[in-house]
Amino acid sequence: MAKPIRVFYDFEFLEDHKHVDPISRGMVRGDGCELYLVFSDFDTLAVARHEWLMKNVMPSIAHEEYTSHVTGMGTPVKDLYITDEDAVLKSEARAYIMEFLEDIWPEFWAWYGAYDHVALCGLFGRMVDLPGKFPMFTNDIRQLYKRAGNPEMPKQPSGLHNALEDARFNIVRYNYLMNILEPGTDATKCAGCGDTYVNGGYVPETEGGCRSGHGGAVEAYSQAYCVKKQRYV
Repeated sequence: MAKPIRVFYDFEFLEDHKHVDPISRGMVRGDGCELYLVFSDFDTLAVARHEWLMKNVMPSIAHEEYTSHVTGMGTPVKDLYITDEDAVLKSEARAYIMEFLEDIWPEFWAWYGAYDHVALCGLFGRMVDLPGKFPMFTNDIRQLYKRAGNPEMPKQPSGLHNALEDARFNIVRYNYLMNILEPGTDATKCAGCGDTYVNGGYVPETEGGCRSGHGGAVEAYSQAYCVKKQRYV
C-alpha cells in the first residue's frame, strides 16, 4: 500500500518569462531513494548563449560544444550536443518519475520551488494532467526559513546547481529548519560517529553537536550526508 513520503527535488532550467525549459532534475525520497535525469531536448542553442547557465549548470552535465552555423556577418553560432549518460527525452522522463514514485504518496519539497513546480507539471502537460496522487503544489522550504525567523543557514559545500546535489541538500535545509521550529523531533544517529544528534540534520552550535564534535556552525548531516566531509558517508 502506498505511503506518504516527503520528496525533495530540484530542477535546473532555462526560463524566458514565457516558458520554463528543464535542463536537469534531481529527486530524493525521504527513505533515501534517488533519481537524477538530464534532458536531451531542451533548447541547447539558447542555453549555449546563456552565460550564467554555461558557467554554473552545464559544467556538471556532459556535453560537447560545436558550431551550428555561421551568420551572414560571418559570426559562428555555438550550440550544444548532450552526451550525459543520464540524458533522456522529456517525454521519457514522465515514465521514470512515475516508476520512482509509484509506491508512495509524494509530498513535494523544494527550495524557492515555484518554478520547480512549473517545470514538474510541464513534463506531464497542464497542471490538471498530473497523476492523481501528485499534489498540485510544492511545499517551499524557503517558507520554513521565514517561519523560523530567517536564521543563518548551512552552506552547501559542493555541487551547487547540480540538480541531484541541490535536492540532497534540500534535506539538510529542511531538517535544520524543522529542528528550530520543532526542537527535538526525529532524533537519530550522527553519520560521523553514531552519537545521537537532533532531527537527522544540521546541528546548531548552541546544541553543542555530538560528543565527537560533529555539531557546530559549519557541519550538517542529512541522513548519511556529512557536510563537514563534503560527501555522503
